[in-house]
Amino acid sequence: MKRRILYPIYMLALLLVLGSCQDEDWKGEQATDGDCLTLSVSTMAASRAEVVGEDRFNENTITRADVYFFSSDAEQNESRTCLYAHLSVPVSNNTLQVQLDKDIITDGNSYYIYVVANYDLLNGTSAANKTLADLKETVLTTNWKDGYSGNTGPEPSLVMDGATTVTISPEGTSGHVDLKRAMAKVMLFPTAEDKITVGEGDEQVTYRPALDRMRVTMVYGVNKTNLAGTYQVQANSDYITRMLRDYQQIDGENGYEQTAPFYSYPNPEETTDRKDTYLILCVPWYVDGEATEQAVNYYYRVPITGDDSPALMERNKYYEVHTRIGVLGSLNPHDAVTVSSNFIIHDWFKMRIDAAMNNYRYLVLDEYTSVMNNVDELSMPYISSSPISTEEGYNPTPEGYYTEITEVSLWNYRQTNARHQYYAEEAKNNYTDEDGNRMEYVGQIPNDYTIRVEGDNLVFGHPLTDDDYVAITITVTVYNEQGVEADKWTITQYPAMYIEGEYNRTGSSNRFVYGVNGGGRDGRSVTNDRGTSLGNVYDPEASGATNSNLNQYTIYISSFDIDDEYAIGDPRSEIIDNLDYLGNQEDVNGRNLTYYYPSVQESISDINTNGSVVAPAFKIASSWGVVDGNGITFDAAKQRCASYQENGYPAGRWRVPTEGEIEYIISLSNADKIPDLFNGDYFASTGRYYDNGYQSSNRPGFYSDNGSHSVRCVYDVWYWGDEKIENPNRFTWGDEPRQ
Repeated sequence: MKRRILYPIYMLALLLVLGSCQDEDWKGEQATDGDCLTLSVSTMAASRAEVVGEDRFNENTITRADVYFFSSDAEQNESRTCLYAHLSVPVSNNTLQVQLDKDIITDGNSYYIYVVANYDLLNGTSAANKTLADLKETVLTTNWKDGYSGNTGPEPSLVMDGATTVTISPEGTSGHVDLKRAMAKVMLFPTAEDKITVGEGDEQVTYRPALDRMRVTMVYGVNKTNLAGTYQVQANSDYITRMLRDYQQIDGENGYEQTAPFYSYPNPEETTDRKDTYLILCVPWYVDGEATEQAVNYYYRVPITGDDSPALMERNKYYEVHTRIGVLGSLNPHDAVTVSSNFIIHDWFKMRIDAAMNNYRYLVLDEYTSVMNNVDELSMPYISSSPISTEEGYNPTPEGYYTEITEVSLWNYRQTNARHQYYAEEAKNNYTDEDGNRMEYVGQIPNDYTIRVEGDNLVFGHPLTDDDYVAITITVTVYNEQGVEADKWTITQYPAMYIEGEYNRTGSSNRFVYGVNGGGRDGRSVTNDRGTSLGNVYDPEASGATNSNLNQYTIYISSFDIDDEYAIGDPRSEIIDNLDYLGNQEDVNGRNLTYYYPSVQESISDINTNGSVVAPAFKIASSWGVVDGNGITFDAAKQRCASYQENGYPAGRWRVPTEGEIEYIISLSNADKIPDLFNGDYFASTGRYYDNGYQSSNRPGFYSDNGSHSVRCVYDVWYWGDEKIENPNRFTWGDEPRQ
């Protein structure tokens, strides 16, 4: 699941001023024959260069512009043919002079104008008979500076396009067109521990980083696209294997920044044989007391959008990536150590400036949808024609409004019937969320949710505590003193550990065990190829099961407290084991189980020494997975999970949970964060079973025997993602080779 913090970069604005000018010999004076179109170019990012640093990277530079005229309905019908074009229009003093053929472009008529900056889509050919779709679908190629052999520094310019509809008038007309960049921008901001100590006693060695010699490489950037957003990346030809950037010092002693950004065209997820875009950071470390020249390079793989999300390199996005290095990496860049990263995805800024405006009144935030990953504060830059109106200073708008948090909403999973709750000034009538769920009013917004102004930034604050266990959505309404209201600012704040729930009402049709679904009150028996029971399938509400919770809970964990006896990692075996007696059942596609990786059977001594492994994100089967009261053997439990499918999450991916995962789920239930899920005796991947004493005299804990018990399967969301198969009501093997 993608977790993204959204901020904007700035979008360019072309201000269209339609007026009179003379013929092609125009030298800047006002003309009178109406045969020219004057386009004034304005870059709103220039005034905020200190925020995004665009000008120094030529991100606002326009070296040429091609202007195409179409009939006014071309935006809805891109098959319209180009009526007129003025190509390679030079830019002078932020102004484009577009010569018009008044036999074609006539006064009183409206035209759709499409502008492409810094790229010749026609490659020297004519615009005649070209449709708008033809232009947008033209494949463009940019050989990004790779950072090697003198091919360094910023790009000279970036490809942009935009459009507007205008009506030609001899008296003069004003309008605008926004230019949007066609690529993504990536910057990595690394920091490192002041020192790292390895070994013990006489073998202890302390290393220090040589930060001024860091370098970063982008792997698999994309150099082709089209402006329609439909280009299919060709895996064998469109990827740039390596692009290198050095670092330079900023902000005093400890801040370092790339000498130039990386750029990449989109890398869509549906690409055949797709290669994900990622970063390799090189940090030299030297032995404390020795010369920095003796530092040795260590390599780290840094995911651009986290471990669980592909880096799509979406158009108009700036991927700001942060990582902190606290361990020695790999000496081999091809085997770089993967480190965690925090990332912010900035939207491109878009400001509409009307040339006819004399008295500007505006209020624009850098973004309107933000994500906070386990942090307590978020600063949001803004541009405003007057100071922000706040309750603290009580400088309200003329109507009495001021900037405030208007709603805080979150899910409550403490009960089987999950509730979507909200805090606000007052309750709302018949209030539902976007999925139609009824919203339950809780009360006034707590005081620990705050909003304040610091310089040119709005700062939201909410300190996370151990009681926060779900994503929190905050809505902020922003006004300036002139009464201008910005779009709603929506923030989603995620704790280090959080839970999401999904109610599976139709499990009777979408839950399978080895191809068998349904079940009803009396259940249907399931056996493996040898005839050994894998338990039954039931309707948990009709069968009188001790646990009839139809929610599937997903647990996301980014860190544990230092005292917790768990280790975040991959609990699966590295070796394919399709288990015995599961070879005959074909799925809807005629496949059999082929690439199954069961949970590693941890030893008790390893658990006691290193802690039990817990996956960073895993989904728990709902009560549709209930086993009959007699239980099943451990081998049958493994086979049941291997062949389990529920709610669109296919078979071949589920597994028996580790002891650590069972303990952690139970700790959440004990903390009243989710209902009890392990009432009874349940197998763990060690072969031991957990007994909470619900149906026995045992004290809660893990026990060993060769008897029969229940199992509650788990699904590795961190690896497989949260996408469902197309038809959840057909049994499907979803196993694949490990990547």
